[in-house]
Amino acid sequence: MQADRTLREKENCKAENILQETMQKDFKSGAKEFDSAHSALYEGEEKGLSERFMNLCKILNTEIQAIKGSLRSEEEQLKVIGEIVEAFVGETWRVNRYMNFKNREQKIDNRYVEIFSAQDIRISTKVGIFLMRNLGDTIFDLYPSKPEAEQIAVIAWKEYVSLAQKFCTFVQEGDAEIYAAKIKKIDPFYVMPLKFDAGILSQSNQA
Repeated sequence: MQADRTLREKENCKAENILQETMQKDFKSGAKEFDSAHSALYEGEEKGLSERFMNLCKILNTEIQAIKGSLRSEEEQLKVIGEIVEAFVGETWRVNRYMNFKNREQKIDNRYVEIFSAQDIRISTKVGIFLMRNLGDTIFDLYPSKPEAEQIAVIAWKEYVSLAQKFCTFVQEGDAEIYAAKIKKIDPFYVMPLKFDAGILSQSNQA
């Protein structure tokens, strides 16, 4: 009997250790992979920036789901998700501005040297815009009726509306207003930004 009890205790201890290891792995995987891709965004060959940004967008969407599926508490999950969203917010705008700036940085024979194609700039911007909208939707749906999740979703939605107002030709008419209304239900003091044509095409060959 004593031997059986000792064996069960050892098995329980082993199972607990495996559970803890799994929890640690699940919990850290999302933030770790995102942090690595985010840190590398502006590193390496400049022409690879668009590809690295697209990869970061894929990781962001995938890892939110992975964190939700982890064994950590919802409070801990939302803490990590909030940190990831905060880190990404603004990145689409920064990448767009960076690409356009680099395309106007150097001239040869009165023509700008094109580093990033207009297509790369356009696609990267579009992907970033709709990622913020869908990210907010995902978080809101994954954690229904959770005020903490609603606040994180609002961060993503606000960035979506801001980008939609900057690049209004990319977004279906009226969609930004729909999300502004969603935001106001959670943040009554929110004021939707005015439309403003930021321009996204590379001006590499303009004198």
